[in-house]
Amino acid sequence: MNGTIGVAVATAGLLITVAGVIGANIVFVRFVPISLRRPITTETRIATLESVLRLLLFAAIVAIGLALLLFGFVLTGSVVTWAPLAPLALLALMIPTAWYARRLLKRLRP
Repeated sequence: MNGTIGVAVATAGLLITVAGVIGANIVFVRFVPISLRRPITTETRIATLESVLRLLLFAAIVAIGLALLLFGFVLTGSVVTWAPLAPLALLALMIPTAWYARRLLKRLRP
């Protein structure tokens, strides 16, 4: 029973991770033309910070998905119990970065 639940949780984590990676790629592809604009204006900086915030959002989704994937592996007994803490630590490190980017964005917007 525990193995079945673990596989289900790991599969859900994998699907969440894939969705986050696809979303980050979409944001990145949309950001490239904006980053190539010359001269660099305030609108370009605002668009860059908005892209950074979206990338951080999708990176957080990936981290949550990886934590779920590893938690599913923990339930099946395939991984050590502390393994899901690694992506959660990355998630905790993203919070100050997102806060700072949001603060800069508020400062740049008129």
